Amino acid sequence: MINKIKNYICEHPLAIIICIALMVVIILSNILSKNMEEHIEKVSKECASQGFGIKASYTKEGDKFYICNKDGDK
Repeated sequence: MINKIKNYICEHPLAIIICIALMVVIILSNILSKNMEEHIEKVSKECASQGFGIKASYTKEGDKFYICNKDGDK
């Protein structure tokens, strides 16, 4: 059994590298998603305590973040 695994790894190194890279991308995506949820929750609580909603805003680079919607629906 172990020899079969060793042979597969030796015969298919590119497949192993692709699988590892895919797992890293999935893990990073989950971490970033969790961080965004925490950011939205934090901003929502801060804005709600002041009586405002939240709105999406973008940086010059195109990154999305949330801020209090102090202007209403303008």
